[in-house]
Amino acid sequence: MAIASIGYAVFSVNGPVALWSLAPNNRVLGAYTGLYTVASASGMALGPALLGATVDLTGWRYMFLNAAVFGAVTFAVFTLVARRAERPLATAS
Repeated sequence: MAIASIGYAVFSVNGPVALWSLAPNNRVLGAYTGLYTVASASGMALGPALLGATVDLTGWRYMFLNAAVFGAVTFAVFTLVARRAERPLATAS
C-alpha cells in the first residue's frame, strides 16, 4: 500500500506539469485540466473496481500480475498521448 501511495503521489505531482506542456496554447489549458480531473477521478473509481473484478476472475494469486497489466496499458496510453503532443499542429493558412 505504501509503494502504491508513493507511485500515485509521483504521478499526481507531475500530472499538472505534463498537462501544461501538452496543451498547445493557453486557451485550451482549462479544457486539458478538466479532462485530467475527469480522468483522474475515473481512474480512482474504476481502477480498484477493475482490479477487483480481475481478482474475482483469476484469484488473489495473480493480483500483482493483473495490476502490472493495467499499469502497462496505462503507460502505453500516456506514451501515445505524449507522442501525439510532440507532433506539430497543422496551421490553417
